[in-house]
Amino acid sequence: MSQGRLVFALLLLAVARPCAAADSATALNCKLVRPPASAGEGFDHGIALRIYPRGLAIGPTYSGCQTMWAPENGGWQVVSQVTIENGAPVRIWMASDPGNPSLTCRYSAHRLVDGDEEQCPAAEFLIQRSFPAGCVDKIKAAVTQSARPESLPQGCELN
Repeated sequence: MSQGRLVFALLLLAVARPCAAADSATALNCKLVRPPASAGEGFDHGIALRIYPRGLAIGPTYSGCQTMWAPENGGWQVVSQVTIENGAPVRIWMASDPGNPSLTCRYSAHRLVDGDEEQCPAAEFLIQRSFPAGCVDKIKAAVTQSARPESLPQGCELN
């Protein structure tokens, strides 16, 4: 193979790999429209969020998506979706402005390779930890009973 063809083949592979990662529509858990009953829970500014799969289920061999939903009009709205390959995040899409390309961020080897550094979160924060299903209500009840509960309710570890 000539040097020119080798360079072309390497460039083609370099472009094709990120594109393949971005096409996650058929990957594991990437087409979910609502959170499964076993989805983890979190909260932000008093809003209960659902996260699936939970961070503890994403090991070094997991390839697929982790999706975060927020309640909306009696249903669920996707807030963000992280595409993961072999346990490492490779892309995040955020719903805050779907037409804004700066909110589609791509990563390789835990480093941002495409996207706005001002808008894209650091790779180490992409895979979300969460509480087990049912814990947000238990935590709210514990806070209602005591402004500063001594500990989280039993079985409600963040992981």
